[in-house]
Amino acid sequence: MTPAQLTWDQILAWRLRRQYLEAPAGSAIDVVRRLCGVQAQVASAAELAVGVRLPPRSPGAVARAIEERALIKTWAMRGTLHLLPADMAGAYLALIGSLKTWESPSWQKAFISAPQIEMLAEIAGEVLEGRTLSRDDLVAEVQARSHDARLAEHLRSGWAAVLKPLAWRGLLCQGPAEGNRVTFTSPRTWSPAWGGIPDQDEAARIAIPAYLGAYGPASMNAFDAWLTRGASSKRSLREWFTAAGDLLTAVEVDGERAFARSEDLEDMMGNDRKRNRSPAPGFRPVPPGTGDRRQPCGSSRPPPGRQQDRRPDRARAGRRRSSCGYVRDARVHARDHGLRGFVSGPGRPARGGDGSDLAADGKTADAGCSGRSLTSGPGGLLVSRKLPLAAVGTGRADEFCAQAQSPYHRHPNSSRT
Repeated sequence: MTPAQLTWDQILAWRLRRQYLEAPAGSAIDVVRRLCGVQAQVASAAELAVGVRLPPRSPGAVARAIEERALIKTWAMRGTLHLLPADMAGAYLALIGSLKTWESPSWQKAFISAPQIEMLAEIAGEVLEGRTLSRDDLVAEVQARSHDARLAEHLRSGWAAVLKPLAWRGLLCQGPAEGNRVTFTSPRTWSPAWGGIPDQDEAARIAIPAYLGAYGPASMNAFDAWLTRGASSKRSLREWFTAAGDLLTAVEVDGERAFARSEDLEDMMGNDRKRNRSPAPGFRPVPPGTGDRRQPCGSSRPPPGRQQDRRPDRARAGRRRSSCGYVRDARVHARDHGLRGFVSGPGRPARGGDGSDLAADGKTADAGCSGRSLTSGPGGLLVSRKLPLAAVGTGRADEFCAQAQSPYHRHPNSSRT
């Protein structure tokens, strides 16, 4: 059977409505549920992303939903902190946790071994049940039971790399903040709506239709980029989409195949009006690797009417992937973040936000980091051809290397909770 044909205007107008950018939602939980979670590394950004989708004069809606335990804050998609509906969180975590990234040799070399993770999971499951602990209290409990100094050292890290596997297994989430201190508890302790971690087939039937209900149509690769930054195996993706198959319909957008929820197809096809341009604030939920944000299928091709700039000077002159994962011009990045300058590649001279040469008070230096060269410039902007832009106060390449070891690297200026 020939797939249904859809146009960009139909899709994008439908998305605006589905993502509450035309008519407001009834509550913060409605927004978070519809968007399949809201990134929450920065609490004010989460409040803004939800608030713009609510009626006017609805301040503090996210904080109230958290206090009511309707939302859960934990490490989820792409290893970043998210607010999730407590009753649906387990489905997303089940698919992410099925990758078992902590069992890979590279992860264990950078952090702790698989046996240590299992020991940590057992201890956390015991000490967090019915309790809320600060990071220091959790470290003390783990150290007293494991007598493992290296494990305690990793638990103290603000990057929380060893806590993420516990979150994906449904053993840990963030509790109520104590001033500026983070606390931890178990999801079951946090919210009576917590439904546990379902099996993968059940999780796929919840997570995939929910995703397509806000961001569809989309390909398997686009879903995977949103969920894990492309880390899932092709076999797992096929199995997940097969499990949800009776809820989905294949469609075609400008010659590219994708999936949509069956219940949304009629609404999409009847939506032929021009879309409004309503930019949404806060973190955008489209991750690196899904192509241009106008493209629903995750293609890398430029959207209709927009030609890709193939000029060699533009390809080399500083378009780099920023630490949040989006392709940004290094010059704009330096200007927007108040940095004195940028460098466009190893060994290249430092440039100011206006492109002027800063060689008079800057320097270039190559430093090895896992076989990759970095360049430091004034203001501490470090750039590598294989690593993201980062603003490091001291401009020391070894500090940047240490930060870049995290498999889920974030901007050093962002929240490290």
